[in-house]
Amino acid sequence: YASFVGSETSLSERTPTVITANPSILSGDIGVNNDNSDNSYHVIISVKDDSTTVLDGFTITNGNASHGGEITVESFSIYKNGGGGLKNYLSSPSVVNCTFTANNAGYGAGIFNSYSSLTLINSIFSANTASDKGGGIFNDLSNLILSIKQSNFYANTSAAGGGLYNFEASPNISNCSFSFNTATNGGGVMHQLGFDATFINCTFYGNNATEHGGGIYNEGGEGGSGRTMALLTNSIFWGNTKNSDPTVPGADIENLITAFSGTGINYSILQLTNNTTNYPVATSSGLRSGNGMKFAVDPLFVNANDPDGADNVLSTADDGLALQNNSPATEEGSNVGITATADITGAPRIQNPRIDMGAYENQYIPPAPPFRRLYVKPIATGTGDGSSWANASDNLQAMIDSSYLKDEVWVAAGTYKPNAYPPGCTGCTSSSSYAFMLKNQVKVYGSFAGTETSLSERTPAVIAAHPTILSGDIGTINYNNDNTSNIVLSADDDSTTGFDGFTVTQANDGGLV
Repeated sequence: YASFVGSETSLSERTPTVITANPSILSGDIGVNNDNSDNSYHVIISVKDDSTTVLDGFTITNGNASHGGEITVESFSIYKNGGGGLKNYLSSPSVVNCTFTANNAGYGAGIFNSYSSLTLINSIFSANTASDKGGGIFNDLSNLILSIKQSNFYANTSAAGGGLYNFEASPNISNCSFSFNTATNGGGVMHQLGFDATFINCTFYGNNATEHGGGIYNEGGEGGSGRTMALLTNSIFWGNTKNSDPTVPGADIENLITAFSGTGINYSILQLTNNTTNYPVATSSGLRSGNGMKFAVDPLFVNANDPDGADNVLSTADDGLALQNNSPATEEGSNVGITATADITGAPRIQNPRIDMGAYENQYIPPAPPFRRLYVKPIATGTGDGSSWANASDNLQAMIDSSYLKDEVWVAAGTYKPNAYPPGCTGCTSSSSYAFMLKNQVKVYGSFAGTETSLSERTPAVIAAHPTILSGDIGTINYNNDNTSNIVLSADDDSTTGFDGFTVTQANDGGLV
């Protein structure tokens, strides 16, 4: 254990704040300062250590495993081309609260994990460089217990797998962030010739690959050999690039379509529109998307270009990849199979009834009633920001989109017509696909006179006298061939979502779907 002030009498006194303020640094810079040619090959070596072995609280830096040949440790050959920070061979240690930074290697600049089990918790990999594979970590032939939790991979570089490279390995990765990593293939992660890699509640942002897979690249074996699958749940892909372009196929996820490689994904956000050009599908290969998916929908990070936030420390509450209160990723994940009780920052994981997508759980807790209200009228008044009847917005969908958990949207009498596609709509090519989209755990009330201050004032008589009409008659008046197919859509919304007091009319296929 490390990073103590030097006066503690119990391990509980070594809080995350103490660890950050009092780093214990293990440095391979043993020769000429800042000249890595004479640095240690490996800062730490673990050989044949069992699961009771723990490395906790260190910053490991300036290892340089970029050499040919080998050394012998406990009668085993340890190659000098992998594991600048940690070389883990035939071992099962737990690595906790550690930072691996500015290490170099041919393979696995931060950690080279070979024929081993590894439990990695609450650790950071930043600015590590591998000339071949695995800027942050290279998992090699390690398909036993391989668990990576609450860890951050930032600005690592490699030819393959900028943040993480798996070769015949089956890691379980949860509550992790991959941002601004770069590689030729697999900017964030490359998964090759190996079983299943599982990702739960992970965030991929700003990773770049010059050839394949800005976020993740899966490459199986030819002819169906070497099953290679990435299985993702509750994850976010946004702003990743392929050859610096965020709009091309393979910018977020790419599978070698001619081999047995693929991606199964549920309850997640992908950055491109959903079609077979962006996400090809072939027999036993390609992307298989399931329930709860959102495509081409901005997750609304707090400040994506500043991942470590104002305190310049990754995995803390002010990180830029945390979610805004009105993010479409909040309350949109699946709780099934979730055992984690904390997110990447250590904050409570399921803050409200449903888990959020991504590595960061939004910590907004709805106030006690009366809940926050947003106001809509046919013609905007005052500032038009929706903060009151006097400042009502005229854009119903914008008020729904900007609402937080448990908010209410009050809509005054009048006629409103949808004028935009639902977020992330696939196959929307004409105005007939325009629709209003409800939001999970937000209540939308209609048929107000426009002066009420409590819901009880909206009596049945008021509703009858002041109808709020949602109309699909968006083209030629009273000619339904150019009307919207649907007027209101609700997708994967739970029973706390409300829609009350509206007249829904002149849809061409169904008023509410």
